[in-house]
Order: sequence, then structure tokens, then C-alpha cells
Amino acid sequence: MIIEQDHLTVRLAETERDRLSAERLRYRVFVEELGGDGPLVDHEERLERDRFDR
Repeated sequence: MIIEQDHLTVRLAETERDRLSAERLRYRVFVEELGGDGPLVDHEERLERDRFDR
């Protein structure tokens, strides 16, 4: 599934590399920029996960 609008493209993560890239981006935004935390945040690997991942 790919959705394109203006200058943005949204697609499902289809590979392990895609998934890790998304989790690293979420860590930068939710943890580093917004100060978030949670039980599935991995500070050592700098990954932000939730129950919908995998």
C-alpha cells in the first residue's frame, strides 16, 4: 500500500529494515523531541515500539 499526497509518501513497512527505520524515526520524534517514554521504548537501541508493531 502506497499513498502519495503533495510532497509526502506513506507506505507500509515491508522489510525488517523498513520497520527499524520507522522505529528509529519514532524514537527521535516521540522520545528525543517530545520527551516521551514507555514500556516498549528501547533507549539502548534508540527504538520506539508499540503493541501494533510486528
